[in-house]
Amino acid sequence: MLRAQFEVGTFNCVVPLQAGGYASVEQEDRSHLRLPPNYYCKSFTHDHQLIYQSNYGVGFTKRDVRFLVTGDPQYQNSGDNIATNQTLSTMVSAITHNPQIRGMVVAGDLTQNTRTRDEFAWYKSAISGMSRFVYDGIGNHDQHEATFAQKFACGLPSGADSACVDRGEIQNDIHDRKRATVLSLHGNPHYSWDWHDIHFVQLNLFPGTEASPTRPENSPKDSLVFLMMDLAFNVGASGRPVVLIHHYGFDPLSTGEEDGKYWWTEAQRVAYWDAIANYNVIAIFTGHHHRGPGSPFQEFFYRPAGRISGPERFHSFVSGAAISGAYLDAMVDDTALSLTQMDRHGTPTGMFVQVPFKNLALNKPATQSSLLNDAQAWKAVDGNTDGVFPNLSVTHTLGAPQDPQPWWMVDLEGQRWIGSVVLHNRTDCCVERLSNFMLMVSADGTTWHEFPHPGQAGTVTRIPVRRTGRYVKVQLLGGGPLSLAEVQVFE
Repeated sequence: MLRAQFEVGTFNCVVPLQAGGYASVEQEDRSHLRLPPNYYCKSFTHDHQLIYQSNYGVGFTKRDVRFLVTGDPQYQNSGDNIATNQTLSTMVSAITHNPQIRGMVVAGDLTQNTRTRDEFAWYKSAISGMSRFVYDGIGNHDQHEATFAQKFACGLPSGADSACVDRGEIQNDIHDRKRATVLSLHGNPHYSWDWHDIHFVQLNLFPGTEASPTRPENSPKDSLVFLMMDLAFNVGASGRPVVLIHHYGFDPLSTGEEDGKYWWTEAQRVAYWDAIANYNVIAIFTGHHHRGPGSPFQEFFYRPAGRISGPERFHSFVSGAAISGAYLDAMVDDTALSLTQMDRHGTPTGMFVQVPFKNLALNKPATQSSLLNDAQAWKAVDGNTDGVFPNLSVTHTLGAPQDPQPWWMVDLEGQRWIGSVVLHNRTDCCVERLSNFMLMVSADGTTWHEFPHPGQAGTVTRIPVRRTGRYVKVQLLGGGPLSLAEVQVFE
C-alpha cells in the first residue's frame, strides 16, 4: 500500500493510500476551546470508502486522552542499550497498532553524552517512522559542552565522526520536527500542544530562568518565562486541565535529599509554584531518577512554606526510566487521571495510580423550582449517589400544573472550567421522569448555553460541556416532576 504525507505548519500526518484512491487534509475547528484550528488527514478508496483517519479524537465531545510517557532513554556509546531499545520499541509498536494512543512523551536525557552521530542517531532510529507522535525534550545529559576534539569530530567524514558532540543539533532536531498535532506555542526548545481540552507543555530540563548554582553548565533556557507566557495565552482563566513535562523532578535525587547534591534549588521550585498555583495542573511528568519496573513512581509537589495560593499539592510522576525498562501508560477521561506502569515488554508491573478529579458541585448552593415534602435541592450535591428515594438523598419537585417546567440548579460560586456534568437518576422507580430535558450552563445566570438531552436518561448520564461557567441547571422540557439522586460537575 502507498502512503501520502501532508505538512501544514508544525503539523505532519501520514496516511495509507490505495492505488486509484485519494487523500485529503482537513481542518478541525477548536474555537470553542479558544484554540487555533488543528488538522487531520483522511484517505479513501477510489469509490470514496474511508480507509484511515488521523488523528484519534477528532470531533470527539467526550474527553478520552491516552498517551505513553517515559524518560531517560540515555543512549550511550559505551553501553548495550538493550533495555532502552526494547522499551522504545514497545512504545512505538503500541502507538502503531493502537490509534487510541495519541502519542509518546519523553522527559529528557535522550543521550548519555550528547553525541549526535551515534547516541542521538540511535535514538532517532528507535522512533523512526513514528517521530511525529513523539513529544520529547532535553535533559542534563543532552547538554554537554563539546571539547575542541569533539567539535572537530563533527566536521569529519561519516564513519570518522562518532565522537561528535553537538547539543545544538539535538535541540534543533526537537524544535524542527513536525508533529501529528499542531503546536499551540512553538519555542526553541520549549513547546506546547493540546490533546482534546488538555493543554500540554514540554519544558525540557526544568522550569527556571537560570541554571542551578551547582550545575551552571545546564541551562533551563528561560523555560519558566516560556511557561508563564504560554499558560497566560493558551489557558488563561479557562480552568482547562494542564499537564507539564520536564526532566528534573521532586524525587530525592533531583532535590538533593538522596545524596546532598541538588539539581535545582528550593527557590527555583518556589518560583515555579508561583507560576502555576492558579492553574488546573492535573499532572507533572518528570525523568532523571532511573526508576525501573515495580518501583513507586508517584511524587508530590507540595505548596512551599509561606505560600497561600494554589492547592495543597500537585501530583507528579517519575516517568520511567526507559534505560531501566519502564514507562507509564496514561489515560485521562472526564473524572480521573489513571496511570499504569509498564515494563519494557508492555506488561503491567502491578504499579497503578489513579487521581480522581474534584467534583466542583459537591456541597455547593443548590436550588430548584419547587419542593415535594423534604426532597430538597441540596440532596443532589451531598456526595451520595444513592438513587432510592426512601433513603432520603434524592430531590423531588412538584409536577404540572403546580410546576409546569421544573428545574434544578447549582451555583459553583465562581467561574470554573466545566469538562462534563454527570447526572445520577432515581433508581427505585420513576426513572422515566428524567427525560427530554436540557442541561444548561451559564457564567452569569442570565445567558445560558444549552445541551439538549432528548429521550430518557440512563441510571448515570454523562454530558460533555467543555466551557467555562458558574451555574449548572437541569430543566425538564415538559411538566415533571423532576428527581435527581446526584449531580457531579468535573473540570
